Amino acid sequence: MASGNFAFTLSLGEMKPKFRSFEELLDEYLENPEFAMSFLNQALADEDIDAFKLSLTDIIRARGKISLLAKKANLSRGTLYKLMDGKGATEVETVLKLLHALGYDLTVTQRPQIRMRKGSAIHKQI
Repeated sequence: MASGNFAFTLSLGEMKPKFRSFEELLDEYLENPEFAMSFLNQALADEDIDAFKLSLTDIIRARGKISLLAKKANLSRGTLYKLMDGKGATEVETVLKLLHALGYDLTVTQRPQIRMRKGSAIHKQI
């Protein structure tokens, strides 16, 4: 995330403006397990694997304690750091282990069927 983005909040005690980076604000929201789950689900709904990996990385960063998460997921810390740095391909097994360690499951559902007329361009592709 870009470090130049800032969220503006007021501290009621001092009445002085307090600036937080976008990353700090996002981390605060991602500490909420339901928000984090929605964050991941939205990336999947967008069918953007890179966005999903980035979302997973944001959640890992927000939760901190890389060593504890790696141990819980039965992965090396190096594997988590590679994922967070965007280096190399991420195996599905690694993603599943991380999701489980964070307290989530990945499920598959059937997409709604689109009724196609015979002879349509889409029907010919299938």
